[in-house]
Amino acid sequence: MLMTLGAQLREIRTRTGKTIATVAADSGISPASLSNWETNKQVPTLSSLRRLATYYEVDLNSLVSLRMQTRDNSRDQGDRELPIEELFDPNITLTFQQRPLDVETYKVVIAFLGGVLSASRATAAHATDQS
Repeated sequence: MLMTLGAQLREIRTRTGKTIATVAADSGISPASLSNWETNKQVPTLSSLRRLATYYEVDLNSLVSLRMQTRDNSRDQGDRELPIEELFDPNITLTFQQRPLDVETYKVVIAFLGGVLSASRATAAHATDQS
């Protein structure tokens, strides 16, 4: 089972010991937006994801990489990261709330993820150039 982006955002916030109010005050993002993203009611924009990655001091790719819960014979085998690149595999079925995405939504998600990858690579290249 894939961990949603909202669950990942909530996890990094709680893992760092922050409240929604603290993240909102420190990042300039509204508490309502943070709450809506964490509960998967809305999806953050790429610029908002960049702001959160900077705030949490992680790279954008790490922030949005999906983690898959693996289960074998009902025993929890832990989480593993699923690189974004694997989602471009046509044999992967993307779902939201346990339902497969329709073709148009799938295209939007893939385009968005392609933009995230490009931005992440550009940021990494820029950081390397600055060293």
